[in-house]
Amino acid sequence: MTQAYLSDHVSVAPRYQRSIRIDADFGQADPLSGYVLQGSARDALTTTLRLATNGQGAFTWTGPYGGGKSSLALALASYSLGRGPAYREAKQLLGDVPEVADVFGRAPKDWLCVPVSGRRGNPVGDLREALASAIAGAPGHARTKRSRMEAADGRDIVERLQREVEARPKGGVLVIVDELGKYLEGAADHAIDIHFFQDLAEAANRSEGRLIVVGVLHQAFERYADRLGQSVQDEWRKVQGRFADVPIITAVDEVIRTIREAPDVPTAAQRLQDRFDLSAIQADHILRMQLRTL
Repeated sequence: MTQAYLSDHVSVAPRYQRSIRIDADFGQADPLSGYVLQGSARDALTTTLRLATNGQGAFTWTGPYGGGKSSLALALASYSLGRGPAYREAKQLLGDVPEVADVFGRAPKDWLCVPVSGRRGNPVGDLREALASAIAGAPGHARTKRSRMEAADGRDIVERLQREVEARPKGGVLVIVDELGKYLEGAADHAIDIHFFQDLAEAANRSEGRLIVVGVLHQAFERYADRLGQSVQDEWRKVQGRFADVPIITAVDEVIRTIREAPDVPTAAQRLQDRFDLSAIQADHILRMQLRTL
């Protein structure tokens, strides 16, 4: 007797088989295809942008692995493009969130997005290169020039971001640092000064919502400093205080919904049709009844 396996009939949709890397996926529509804006993500985005319209500019999105934080960050980054296939895909996903249009809709082509993926290293150099790359890739002539003096503490980056905001009178600059925790882990291991993030946050908070900085974390900021001395932990709390933390905690029903949508049901239904000579409606009904038991 031939043994049957679920994998013989059900495949997992491609977008559920890979993780988002915001710097590599930015500007592409395919990574957003099939993304579902869950209620928890919608609430986090709404809170973030409402605070941005009231003058807060620096944020952290904190939540466990697999909660969709990176996908939400990519959707927001893509919306800020204001043009192209990725923007149109993001507009389909986020277009009914009023706060998105309130912040980015006034001048959808006058925003610059700087996406960064964190790593165990110094964030200053990474953000400097990401900013230069974003400006070079933006349509038209570069609005600001790279400073000839590159400061170790990143002051030149903050100044260029401020000049870029001033050069975009109807828009602004969106900086998204995915995997921010990797920079914090590196700082904890190698005693890298994180005061740069304080300077960056303070500049964002003085920008009246035109410089928005979002860092994506898997755990609270201060948890990365658990092994450090009390004085260092106090310094980290001071830095964290400049950011408004917005939790993204996926509800159980949202997880179940994602699990149900991950299997590629149309493909599986076609296989059942071929094997058991069923109609399309019969095969689809059988599969969906089975998926409800997951």
